[in-house]
Amino acid sequence: MLGNRINYLLKKNNMSQKELADKTGISKGAISYYISGGRTPKYEHIKIIADVLGTSPEYLLNEDDNSTYEDGKLYYLQRNLAKLDANELEKAEAILKTVFGDIFNDEEN
Repeated sequence: MLGNRINYLLKKNNMSQKELADKTGISKGAISYYISGGRTPKYEHIKIIADVLGTSPEYLLNEDDNSTYEDGKLYYLQRNLAKLDANELEKAEAILKTVFGDIFNDEEN
């Protein structure tokens, strides 16, 4: 399952195994083994791969049967928004409300 999900996300992100290796610092050989199922990565490598591919470790590991690529993207956005200080978060909220105002109107009513 892990290999299939990594492979799917590589294609979705138009990325090669070599590019993933370069961006993660994990050897191309190891990436290839992970995809083929020949080796199981350490959890720290799964986290790094998930971050580069814009998803969650849970999605890669299929720990949630209802998990989708979109869930991983939401996790990725939440994780990065959590890094913002209060002022930056307020700016991000204003931008989101400007761009996606229609989805925020439901909450305010």
